[in-house]
Amino acid sequence: MEKIREIKTEFLEIAATVDGIYVPSLYDVTYNQDGTIHAMVPNCETAPEKVKKQVVNDLTHTYYPEKPLVPYIKATQDRVVLEIQRGCIRGCRFCQAGMIYRPIRPRDIDYLKKWQLRCSIIPDMRKSH
Repeated sequence: MEKIREIKTEFLEIAATVDGIYVPSLYDVTYNQDGTIHAMVPNCETAPEKVKKQVVNDLTHTYYPEKPLVPYIKATQDRVVLEIQRGCIRGCRFCQAGMIYRPIRPRDIDYLKKWQLRCSIIPDMRKSH
């Protein structure tokens, strides 16, 4: 068990060096009396003081699963799910997600059409059993 814990710790320390990855166990957090964060200090030399946000701007040329894992039930087998964009087009000032996940990053319509066709022609897994 100890060896597994060492491997996990080593992995997390390496992962923390990648921009955009936050490893909670590598930080000591202190709180104000009202529950807000007072300080967040790395407790490991590989953890950065601030985690840098990462944004994929061009979704059209990123990986997209061709054969996504879905439950083996008819309701999910008879459809294709496509991520058409990230970010919200409305940008309401009261919406935290609308502010955090900017900018809007739509996928190219031709890309979406290609993936819709590719995913919809995958043979029905139920027929092969």
